[in-house]
Amino acid sequence: MNPTPSVSLLPLPGGRTAWHLDEHYPFQWSHGMSRYRFTIPRGFTFDGASIPWFLPWGRGRLGLVAPLVHDYLIEVGGEVTVDSYRSVNFVVGWHYLGERRFSRRDADRLFFRILRERGVRPRWLRRWAFRFVRMWSLIRGDFY
Repeated sequence: MNPTPSVSLLPLPGGRTAWHLDEHYPFQWSHGMSRYRFTIPRGFTFDGASIPWFLPWGRGRLGLVAPLVHDYLIEVGGEVTVDSYRSVNFVVGWHYLGERRFSRRDADRLFFRILRERGVRPRWLRRWAFRFVRMWSLIRGDFY
């Protein structure tokens, strides 16, 4: 599991706040027998889970990793450099895979997967968070 990122709170105009990434954050996930990773650079600023004011039950309960990864993928248009670690067929170690483009749907699904893997409970909370993220993607028309 990915560690919690090192972040600091950054005050914004209008009484809002954002999170500032204090060091590079290598994010990795597994699929089958392979692991994949990309790095979010130090200094990236994100607003955490953007939960409407009228839904206070989700604030602070979704953690920082899922919103960080999702916001980063959205910010860079889904284009990240991915490395792969394979422990199959005697190929062991990290290998450069190159640029990978995540669609908005891929980013939304990864958001849900992170919530599930980090144990966000109750189940309905992570499902509704995912539904709101998908709905916002469809409203904005972000289909890259």
